[in-house]
Amino acid sequence: MLSKFSVKKSYTVLVAVVLVIVLGVVSFTRMTTDLLPNISLPYAIVMTAYPGASPETVEMVVTKPVEASMATVSNIESISSVSSENYSMVILEFSQSADMNAVSLEMRENLDQIKGYWDDSVSNPIIIKLNPDMLPVMIAAVGGNNMDAAQVTKMTEDIIIPELESIDGVASASATGLLEESVNVIIRQDKVDKVNQQVFGSIDEEIDEVLEELNENRQEIYDGQAELADARADLEESRQELADKWQELDDSRQEIADSKQELEDSKRELADGRAEINENRTKLEEGKSQLAEQKSATAQQLAEAETQIVTAKADLEATKMHITANVSTVKAAQEGLQKAIDGKAQIEAYVPEGKDLSKEEDIAEMKAPLEEAKEDLKQEYDFLSANQDNTIEDVVNSEDELESLKQALGAMGVGIEINMDTPVSMVMAVLDGAIKEVDGQIKKLTV
Repeated sequence: MLSKFSVKKSYTVLVAVVLVIVLGVVSFTRMTTDLLPNISLPYAIVMTAYPGASPETVEMVVTKPVEASMATVSNIESISSVSSENYSMVILEFSQSADMNAVSLEMRENLDQIKGYWDDSVSNPIIIKLNPDMLPVMIAAVGGNNMDAAQVTKMTEDIIIPELESIDGVASASATGLLEESVNVIIRQDKVDKVNQQVFGSIDEEIDEVLEELNENRQEIYDGQAELADARADLEESRQELADKWQELDDSRQEIADSKQELEDSKRELADGRAEINENRTKLEEGKSQLAEQKSATAQQLAEAETQIVTAKADLEATKMHITANVSTVKAAQEGLQKAIDGKAQIEAYVPEGKDLSKEEDIAEMKAPLEEAKEDLKQEYDFLSANQDNTIEDVVNSEDELESLKQALGAMGVGIEINMDTPVSMVMAVLDGAIKEVDGQIKKLTV
């Protein structure tokens, strides 16, 4: 199929071949040689310095907390560490698909969380991402004619390494196998022994003097301890006395406080008493005013009572006279009643001779005067009924009219002694009795 397409589309194939050749030429001319290409390795190193610390201390304080915090980083596969004197190195391996930039940020966040628990002597941890650029690109040997190892070392450190680091594109330069100068001191033992004897002799003399002073000082210490014991005893006694004084002072303060409280209570009670006295004084003044008013009112009431007593006494005298008049009137009424009874007997005896009570003509002739007497009594009763709550004095206007009333009552057969003070009701009672009596006689005649 490809051969057929090439035969049929020869121009197309020719153009494609030309494009490939052109692109190849351009790429070849622009291609640069690179011994180590720019690649990202899934490794990172955490370096932490701890000056003056032993490897065990570095492991306990730095390495283990760093391993614990790095264990939670995403895409982690393995952790290894090296704890040495003065520093800790933790090597982390991640998966091939891990983004090292994101992983570095996450590692930094976890390290920030544990830095606060470290001492100030622990430096900030450094995160190093491994890449081929960190590997040395050139290794060279240094030597010199007519120069010993010390001179070559000095020339390397002072001239060659600074010159290489100053070249553009060189990150760092280091050297190995350099000579480190040291000074060996050899001590002669015989001189040392001689010096030691001299030193020991001086030391023995000084020791003897010091022992003597020590014994003297020890005796002084014993004496001082005895004095100190005595002083302590005196101090304890003083403390006890001071405690007793303080107790007495506290008791006095308490008594003063109680006295102050009692004084305050007394002042408060005195103030309350003054207020109560003022209040009672006010009430007393008000009571005096009320008493004066009551006295004035009582005097006025007493005067009114005296007036009422005098009036009542006069009324009592009038009532006494009225009762006396009523007694007289009752007696007169009794006499009048007796006269009415006697009049009845007279009426019964009045029947004329020859009159027969069984005949209607005689009965009618006898009833006529009784009917007239009854009618006169009713008229007089009706006249007095308008003034039944009053006395005769309210009915008649003079003694002449009183005499006329007496005569009229006497003419009607009503026997009663009346005067100006006689109650009208009593007269009406007598008239009513007389009317009933006349009416009874009429009924008897009718029967």
